[in-house]
Amino acid sequence: STSAYRGDLIHIEGIVRAEGKPIGDHVVYVFLSPAGMNGAHPIQIGSPKTGTDGTFRVDLPLPGQLDLSAYEIYLSSLEDAYYNAALSD
Repeated sequence: STSAYRGDLIHIEGIVRAEGKPIGDHVVYVFLSPAGMNGAHPIQIGSPKTGTDGTFRVDLPLPGQLDLSAYEIYLSSLEDAYYNAALSD
């Protein structure tokens, strides 16, 4: 596990694909959720957009109002005319 503290930057990167093909120009929402809560009580910390190759890389600050606790990172995307909504696990 990795540690970070309120106000620190955390680096998030990944790739968005559908049926093995990269999805470009697509917004990915980044959330923190208390560890062990299966995504309940999420706090959105950013919303990077994928590049043409479907990848995204972003450094996001941890909010100063976070409780001192362990968190899990979740990523989601909204449904649009071409793709269903998705949530990381």
